[in-house]
Amino acid sequence: MRAQPTTNSPIIGTLHHGVKVKVIRQHGAWREIVFHQKHVWVYSAYLKALR
Repeated sequence: MRAQPTTNSPIIGTLHHGVKVKVIRQHGAWREIVFHQKHVWVYSAYLKALR
């Protein structure tokens, strides 16, 4: 997880496999999520859509 949707932004945390999150918005290949009440960015290749 990063503070901004870029690889130049510092890593601020890690999502573990199987953790469910809600995507708030997208910016290119990045997705903004809320994790522990903070808005953070995750590269979309690390996420899997659930139905």
